[in-house]
Amino acid sequence: MSSKFQEITQEQLTFLQLKLNWQDYRIRRNIALSGMALNILVHDTYPSVRQAVAFQGYGLDILVNDPDDDVKDIAKMIRKEQTYQKAKNITNDIFRQAGCL
Repeated sequence: MSSKFQEITQEQLTFLQLKLNWQDYRIRRNIALSGMALNILVHDTYPSVRQAVAFQGYGLDILVNDPDDDVKDIAKMIRKEQTYQKAKNITNDIFRQAGCL
C-alpha cells in the first residue's frame, strides 16, 4: 500500500489523456496502482480501476459505499488494515516509552 499520492489538476489530467490511451481501463488501473491521479480515478466507471485506488488506501470513505461489492470489500479490508496498523504503532510507542522495546 502506497502512502505517497499524486493528485492531479484538470490540466494535468488533460495532458495524461492526450499522452496515454485514457479510454483503456487497464492503463487507468495501472496509473492508479502507481499512486497517481487517484483523486480522478476514485470515480472511474470501471470497478477494477476503483479497486486499484482502494489498494492505495485512497478515497476509502467513498469506496466503502461503492456499488460494486468487490470494491466495497477491498476498501473495508484496507481501512481495517490501516486501523490495525495505527493501533499497533500506538501500542509499540507505549512499550518503547516504557522501555520494553
